[in-house]
Amino acid sequence: GQDDVLLGLSAGDFIDSGGLGAVVAVMKALGPDRRLHLAGLRPAVAKVFRLTRMDSVFTIHATVADALKGHDPTAVARHADLGQTGDPESHHFGRLDV
Repeated sequence: GQDDVLLGLSAGDFIDSGGLGAVVAVMKALGPDRRLHLAGLRPAVAKVFRLTRMDSVFTIHATVADALKGHDPTAVARHADLGQTGDPESHHFGRLDV
């Protein structure tokens, strides 16, 4: 959708229940008409999403670039990339540092 949010998690090697809860809280705060997309999950983080079955709740992309394929860059309202300040895609979005 026009107001979807893309959260890049490629800098995180670990996520615990508090981090997972924060991601869920962001999703709930967006409301029913906006989707939270996740990108760049490293293996340990992806495993937590699989084990908790959150991989069925979120749209998960291998990379930020994959998430943006076929989309006008303005279709994603915000791109939050945790720790990836040099991401070449980030110039299309306002930064949301969390």
